[in-house]
Amino acid sequence: VDGLNLYVYVGNNPLEYIDPTGHVKETPEQETVEKGAVGEVNNVDTERPAPRKYRIDRDALSHNTSEEMAQVQQDIFQLNVFKKLGALESSSRNSNLEGYDQRTISMRIKQLRNSIDAHIANIKQTGVPPPNDSIQFFASKEYEDLVINTHKVANCSECALIMLNELRKNYPNMTAEYLITTKPDHAFNLINRDQRTPIFEPEKWNENALVVDAWAGSVYTKKEFSNVNKKLYYYGISNNITGVSQHIIKYVGSGTSYRTYEKNKMDSEESMF
Repeated sequence: VDGLNLYVYVGNNPLEYIDPTGHVKETPEQETVEKGAVGEVNNVDTERPAPRKYRIDRDALSHNTSEEMAQVQQDIFQLNVFKKLGALESSSRNSNLEGYDQRTISMRIKQLRNSIDAHIANIKQTGVPPPNDSIQFFASKEYEDLVINTHKVANCSECALIMLNELRKNYPNMTAEYLITTKPDHAFNLINRDQRTPIFEPEKWNENALVVDAWAGSVYTKKEFSNVNKKLYYYGISNNITGVSQHIIKYVGSGTSYRTYEKNKMDSEESMF
């Protein structure tokens, strides 16, 4: 299956990738917990460092003090896109809905994702290889409009993919990240995390990092996230994480990395410039 575009769906949240093993996973049923799309992976207890050219250095981080990040935290709450995403209907966030309403929202999510697949297929036909074709579309204004204005529904993966670009646009001097896991099944963003800290060990993140979760309507400091990480069922980020995960990193200046993990072990990494 060299060069074959494969998708893995978890709760119908797709993210396209190249599976080096050729293993194809079946689509599971939608559960009440937020699901995210994930590819195959493999990382380490100590995460592979970003290329030196794109790594955040200590001097850059020192300019973003905890006081400044407290203001950034409040500003993110006020971003129009953050507010719009939180107001959209969601088949996972509104899991208490029953019968017709739940089926209707789930159908709208499916229609949205069918449209996304078609757009990515069109990009692929222009010669853009995976995963660049997916990442290119997810970074576009067209994708944001498709979610917010056309279909008007979003689960956590849609929220986090749109917020990844919103954070990059508003805070170009900070690294922005998208992390999606299967066990637990959730997607969210990070901003200003020191890339030398391990992604699955929140207690080792720098104090002035923020966790942004538009699906949940939350923006956490590192300390706040440490408190909710073990309490809320859709987080549980730790070195004991199971399942597969995907990680997109947009570095300061330029450069994007796409990483996949099996448990806490990195399986693959692709860099795009």
